[in-house]
Order: sequence, then C-alpha cells, then structure tokens
Amino acid sequence: MSLKKQIIAGTSWVFFGRMSGALVGLMFSALLTRLLPPEQVGTYFLALSAATMFGGIASFGLPRTSTRLLAECSSDPDGANVRRVIRRSLGLMLVACALLAAIYQVFLGDLLARNLFHSSAMQRLATYVAVWAALLALRSFGAESFRGLGKLGHASLFGGLVGNAIATISLAGILGASVSITLDSSIAIVLASLFIRVCLALLLLYRSTPSRTRAAAVPVHHLVAIAVPILFTDAMQLALAQSNTWILGSVANNYQVALYGAVMQFGLLVSLPF
Repeated sequence: MSLKKQIIAGTSWVFFGRMSGALVGLMFSALLTRLLPPEQVGTYFLALSAATMFGGIASFGLPRTSTRLLAECSSDPDGANVRRVIRRSLGLMLVACALLAAIYQVFLGDLLARNLFHSSAMQRLATYVAVWAALLALRSFGAESFRGLGKLGHASLFGGLVGNAIATISLAGILGASVSITLDSSIAIVLASLFIRVCLALLLLYRSTPSRTRAAAVPVHHLVAIAVPILFTDAMQLALAQSNTWILGSVANNYQVALYGAVMQFGLLVSLPF
C-alpha cells in the first residue's frame, strides 16, 4: 500500500473511531438519563470524572511510551523486540494500577467524597471508581499499543467504540424491557463492558505478536525514563480537563452536574469534526 493510501486509511479510521465513539457515548448518556434519577446521573458523571483522572495517572505514561517504542521496533523481523516491550510495559502498568486502586480504595476516595464532593454516594462507589480507573488505564494501553504497531483500525475500535457499544446496547435492552436499574448496576454494566474490551484487546495484541524466540527484557529504568515526563504531561492535561466537573461537583448539586455532563457529551460530538 502506498504512503498516500496509508495516510488516508489511517485518518479515516481515526475519524470514524472518534465520531462513532462520541455518538455511542452520547446515546449511552441519553439512555442513562431515562433510567436513573437526575441526582444519580450527576453522581455517575462525578464517578466517571474521578475514574478518568486517576486512570490517566494509573497508566503511568506507559500507553504513549509503548506507542513510541513499538513504532521504533515494529520492523523487527521475528517480533522479539515488540513482545518484550509489550510484556514489560504491561507488567509495569499492572503494578501501577494495583497501587493506585489500593490507594483510592483505602483513603483517597473517602477523602475526596467527604471534603470535595460532599457525597455519601461517592464514598460508597470508591471500589467501583478504583476498578474503573484501572480498566481505563488498561484500555488506553491496548489502544495505544495497536497504534504503535500501525493497526489504527484496532486502536480505534478498542479505544472506546467497542465498550461503549456493549454498554449502550445493554442499557437499551434494559429500557426496552422496562426493567428498573440502580446507579450501582449502571456502573457495573460499564465496568463489565470495559473488562470485555480490555480482554479482547490484550488477546488480539498477544496473538498479533506470537512468541517464538526468547529476548532480553527491556530495562525498567528505560521505560520509566520515557514514561515519567509523559505522566506529568498527561496528569496536567487531565487535571485541566476534569477540573470543571470537580469544581461544579464541590459547589453545586448533582442535578446540575448531570446537566453539565450531558451538555459536555453533546459538545464533544459537535466539536469533533472541527
């Protein structure tokens, strides 16, 4: 395939993935507002914001690190360098996810719920948010690893579309069956869809780099040296992106947070083509 065709195909996949992911996300939010009271929808958006923020931190900058390293070594004929980058990066990320999830579950979630959000519901959802953050970090790792390997179609599908579609179809079925649902059940559906997406992505990633030869492990300090600056950049960007929701959650009621979250979802969809 010529370079021109590769650029067009890659751009098309990225645009399709982002547009369809945003559209399905908007549909999910619309269904959620039909199934839950506004106050619980507001709590959902607060939990989503917290999970997004701490998921970015839990990723430790490794998704974009893997993109860079995999792009550099994807020409390896037997795939040994690709495999060792994926394995060591994934192992390091699992440790970071476990540590941050434990910290959030033990005290950070309760601290934020009491002193910032003033929400007993957010206290109750601390375990959900911790797991949510870890799954978001692993989702990002899978998508960015595919991007580093040049598989932009896989990156677009597993970067958001597949999981959002599963969760949206589930909520649509619940609404069609006129079954009542709680906030905890809604988040459980999201976590289940994320888990399925992560498992599929990692399975395809593993199968795309079958192990045939042994290779020396990538030094941890090499990964950390690349990942730490990316981590600080990502953390600052996430803090700026999520600060509006956190500030609103600290001074307004959950109904207003729900309204703001719905408007933000619609605004994201409208702004993507530009």
